[in-house]
Amino acid sequence: MRSRPRPDEIPNKPGAYLFRDAHGRVIYVGKAKSLRSRVSSYFGSGLHPRTRAMVEAAESVEWVITD
Repeated sequence: MRSRPRPDEIPNKPGAYLFRDAHGRVIYVGKAKSLRSRVSSYFGSGLHPRTRAMVEAAESVEWVITD
């Protein structure tokens, strides 16, 4: 991923998140009770190799708050 979002940029609210590749295609969609916690977890250590490959292939991540 080109640039990782700072935790304070990610809302601490429930919602959905999308990882996109360099062509803008959605490569992963997830949901979370806390977007900040869940999205940040993709940038830590100890990820499954397949998950690590997805994050490395991602160019951007975006989210949608759902109340």
